[in-house]
Amino acid sequence: EFFLENAGQFAVGTTNSTGRIAELFFSRRIGLTTNGMNVPIVGGVRLTGKLGGNNLAVVDLQTDDAFGEPGENFLVARYSRDVFETSQIGGVFINKAQTSGGHFNRTYAADMTLVITPSLTVEGFVAGTETPGIADGEFGAHMRTAWFDRSWRIYAEHTDLGDNFNPEVGFVRRSDMRKSS
Repeated sequence: EFFLENAGQFAVGTTNSTGRIAELFFSRRIGLTTNGMNVPIVGGVRLTGKLGGNNLAVVDLQTDDAFGEPGENFLVARYSRDVFETSQIGGVFINKAQTSGGHFNRTYAADMTLVITPSLTVEGFVAGTETPGIADGEFGAHMRTAWFDRSWRIYAEHTDLGDNFNPEVGFVRRSDMRKSS
């Protein structure tokens, strides 16, 4: 329940014609090794709230040492602002850091969903990741404009995910992709 309650407040990423392009924060990555083994979660804190049109979501979790690997700290901080009647702009910072050993992975992103009319929506994100030892190709972006009404379903989209785009606390089906449709 800790991860599911108010999970939508942490969501950054957009869908394309075949599904979600990227999920920059995917809470199921916390408490598991890369091989899927359970890692004990020592503790965590979550704060989510809304004040006027401002939305704030922060979670910080600590895992314990396990399987010869050091524990990790996960910090996710998201701010978004409601604009117009059903639109939103925002940003997120995600940090995963070993408690010893020095490895870290950071994701920075800005996103928007603009509902211009009931039929016209523009949505997208730009993001970067930072991992030690990787110098380039850590950029990711997706933009989609769609017109959906009773008679028409028209969209245009562009995705650009660098070859080293790696949000380790997120989920990306495939990096190193440039596609327009």
